[in-house]
Amino acid sequence: MCQESLINHLNTETRIDAERIRKLIAFKDEDLVNGNGSRKKSLGFSDDEAQSLDRALSNIKVCDPACGSGAFLVGMLNEIVSARRILEPRSEYKLKKETIQECIYGVDIDPGAVDIAKLRLWLSLVVDFELRDIEPLPNLDYKIMCGNSLLEELIVGNESIKLFDERLLNLKELKSNPPENTRKEALKSQLQEKQKELFDLNAKNKLSMAKKKELDAEIAAINKELNPKAKKTKIGVYHPVFFADQADEYFKRLRELHKQFFTEYDPIKKKERRKQIEEIELEFIKSSIKEKVDEFDSKIKNLNMQDPGDRKRQAVLMQKKLEYLAIPGQIRNSKTRPYFLWKLNFFEVFQEKGGFDVVIANPPYVRVDEIDAQEREKFKSSFITATGKYDLYYLFFEKALSISGLISSCVFISPNKFCAADSAKKLRDLFFNIITSGDILSTSRLKVFDSVSNYPVISILKKGKCIKSDFIVKQAQDINSLMTVDKSSGYISSIEKLRAFPDSIIPININQESFDLIQRLFVNSVPLSSFLSISEGLRIPVKYESESKQDFEIVKQYQFSKWSEISTGAFISNSNLLKVISKDADRYKKILQEKILIAEDALEINATIDRQKRIPQGGVYFAICLKDNLGLEYLIGLLNSKLFSWMYKVMYSGMHMGGGYLRYRSRFLENLSLPRSLVTLSTNDQRFIIEKVEEILIIFKSYKDQESQGNIPKIKEYERQIDQMVCKLYGLSQEEIDIIEKL
Repeated sequence: MCQESLINHLNTETRIDAERIRKLIAFKDEDLVNGNGSRKKSLGFSDDEAQSLDRALSNIKVCDPACGSGAFLVGMLNEIVSARRILEPRSEYKLKKETIQECIYGVDIDPGAVDIAKLRLWLSLVVDFELRDIEPLPNLDYKIMCGNSLLEELIVGNESIKLFDERLLNLKELKSNPPENTRKEALKSQLQEKQKELFDLNAKNKLSMAKKKELDAEIAAINKELNPKAKKTKIGVYHPVFFADQADEYFKRLRELHKQFFTEYDPIKKKERRKQIEEIELEFIKSSIKEKVDEFDSKIKNLNMQDPGDRKRQAVLMQKKLEYLAIPGQIRNSKTRPYFLWKLNFFEVFQEKGGFDVVIANPPYVRVDEIDAQEREKFKSSFITATGKYDLYYLFFEKALSISGLISSCVFISPNKFCAADSAKKLRDLFFNIITSGDILSTSRLKVFDSVSNYPVISILKKGKCIKSDFIVKQAQDINSLMTVDKSSGYISSIEKLRAFPDSIIPININQESFDLIQRLFVNSVPLSSFLSISEGLRIPVKYESESKQDFEIVKQYQFSKWSEISTGAFISNSNLLKVISKDADRYKKILQEKILIAEDALEINATIDRQKRIPQGGVYFAICLKDNLGLEYLIGLLNSKLFSWMYKVMYSGMHMGGGYLRYRSRFLENLSLPRSLVTLSTNDQRFIIEKVEEILIIFKSYKDQESQGNIPKIKEYERQIDQMVCKLYGLSQEEIDIIEKL
């Protein structure tokens, strides 16, 4: 990951061919450690190219927002230093120290992990050197920092308080924007919001007299401030431009202090430098707090103290004002920070480059239901990807894209769930709206983690100018050659083609011919959801199940297989069923119809027909027909065909479990593609498939034991004929049918 991110960065910065750069980054030679400079030319770089590469490496800004014990930071340090020493022999110690000071940044929420990361960087400096040759170790407190990478605001009650005004980073632009105009635009926006709220509440008959009075007063106050003639007092509202001159000096001083602190070894001076840095940072926070306090003052001054309602509002506003005024003192006295101010703590990076060149991470994998409820609320208001059953690493992807520069790359190792999961749709949309190219390397064939529930991928997402705008998806075959991937195990696509798939999914673990075919099948097609409505079975508590016959029979996944009859299992009474689901629920009405049952976990689609109005338990999905001219026999013929299982596997193989099993979910099944010609297919055209399906169902009905000798060959023959007809309906060529047959 470290090597690939450097190759991508150097390729973008210098326009030197990526494969030539790969030889530089991957080059390992013991002679090099001893300073043999001839290697530069043996790798084919001219002096100008070597200087260009060295300059790019010396200026790179790399960050790990979930650095843990610093594995990636140390890895990046070693790769940068190794490459620079190939380009020009020089002191390894000095290069490492320079790289740590100028290029490496990290954040983690765990103080212990931050200390270990610092220790590892220190050890990397001294491990190969004599003690007498080593200078005192640098201070890394403002390079590797502790904080919550995902939150940049302080949460007080139900309010989110911005502690640093990012506009201060671009002081020239800020000074050219008069505060009067900015304030006027903000007031106009507030006025529109209040007027819209008043209109919407009135339209829904939800506008109480008290709320109307409150909104009328707020609208009047804003109008009063927008109209200078109507204002009795001129309100000195804070604007960051008034703080800009001070901010300019503060930034210059912070830059000096960070540099001094890095090599300050005297304990007293070190403590003094730290205090100076913290006080300047607090001044920036105070300026943001003042902006909010001035807003409260503005509202208070426009209140009518003769009005009892306004007097109550004054008390509330005064209380909030006091809470805000107390924040700087609370921060000064607190040792922990439940946030991290990226653009203040690492302001040099954002002023110089607008963000990091490389964001690299192995973020924590935490499902949303394992996240503290209060934290979930914070994330929901801060991240567009915090929707559905999301995972914490989705948010780290989003944060990485926000803190990286306009021309940059984000390199992550994470579970492959985001490639297809419904909960990650907004994340995939975010990718395709921001990035210009990308690479995804699936490692599902390799035992990267002990747990089979995690199948990781390495993602390299590139922003800004790129020599190639391709999106490349590959599958690693060997742990020792992750990035050397045979073309037969991956594919190249445009972002537009991927975006055209249902929910913008990213198919993985497939080759180019499979990708080209699945992409063609989805062009001018309609989803299966146009014909079938698929729902998940009910989560029925065991206490409601009965072994004796009741009103309804429950069907579980193990009670049926592909085409088969449904064996008898547990029962449930109507009264207990209504404790699980309301009879008015749409799913309840669907469940009592004739339907197709689909096993959730299987090697291929396993579907059968239920005509007895059984109640599917969790682990079983059920589908009802939406078209009067299509029968269940025809639709189950399509579902159980080899083509449909192939489509599902190609689209959603990233969701596979141990042993090659796939999880067949309603959303994914409904996304499967049908040709538009099938929408107008006549009953006669369906007849062939229906007849074969009926023959198969008769066999299963006649012989409870589906393994009965003499019947399997007949079933296989009928299935083969159905597969042929389905491929014909899809207009597949023999070459394309051969691809399907490889399943």
